[in-house]
Amino acid sequence: MASIVHSSGSSKSTLRSALDKKQDTVTLLIAPHGREKPFHLNINYRLLRFIYASFAIITVSTIVAYLLQIRNKEIETSTRAADMVWQNKLYLAQTYRKRLNKVLDIYSAKGIELHEHVWGEQPVLPEFKRTDYLFSEFEHKTIPLKTSLGFLMTREAVFRAMPIGMPLDNGYVSSLYGERISPFGLIPQFHTGVDFANAIGTPIYAAADGVVFSVTMVNGPGLGIHAKILHKYGFMTVYGHMSELLVEKDQKVKRGDVLGLMGQTGTATGPHLHYEVHLRYEGGSFPYEIILNPWLFVKEEL
Repeated sequence: MASIVHSSGSSKSTLRSALDKKQDTVTLLIAPHGREKPFHLNINYRLLRFIYASFAIITVSTIVAYLLQIRNKEIETSTRAADMVWQNKLYLAQTYRKRLNKVLDIYSAKGIELHEHVWGEQPVLPEFKRTDYLFSEFEHKTIPLKTSLGFLMTREAVFRAMPIGMPLDNGYVSSLYGERISPFGLIPQFHTGVDFANAIGTPIYAAADGVVFSVTMVNGPGLGIHAKILHKYGFMTVYGHMSELLVEKDQKVKRGDVLGLMGQTGTATGPHLHYEVHLRYEGGSFPYEIILNPWLFVKEEL
């Protein structure tokens, strides 16, 4: 069994409480089942918290990658099913037209005006009854098509609300999402976004329709001058290190609208855009906000 002892000499506690407290190191006391003496393993608190956070982020990113991967397969299957229903609808419409023309020919050959039949001056012909049946069957067969099209439209609406593609026209990727060595020191860090490098003044675009959630106009440490855009279905995008912002809080934006210009504000070694994608949920008893891998969305196309 193993227990946690803080380096300050306090009593034993759980791993959770150890992570919640501000300690420099934690000590694992490992007691083998045999008669060997227990031994201690000292772990830096920041490293342990980094490993804990990295595991959670990687797990969520893997799930999102899997969902994006099966999206195309689901839409393709639904499209094929809708196409089959549409072909059936077309066949019934053509059959209905042929039957109707045949009925009209019969009326014409017998010298009966259609309006006379409609107003009840002539008996109903069997061919006309058959046409009514086909029309009713035609309407019934279109119900699955409408259901399939409704499903596809919902899927398409969700997909188009997602921040898809690059948030700028040109630029090369200078740093990806994930673990890396910090450019400000030889220490490991988890990079929560994707960096696109280009010249100062390069236009930065909204990745999807949404509302400006927040703006920071003053240069400071971290992301410097930056903006956050809230999209439908809980998606949020972050645009950092800009030289100038061209939007304001609560402003509605469309995909492709210019949000600002690339810069080197905040903590940056050169001009670039730091781009993040978040997933937020504020309803219920457990609101959350998760930082996703932006590259999963950047490489997709509408």
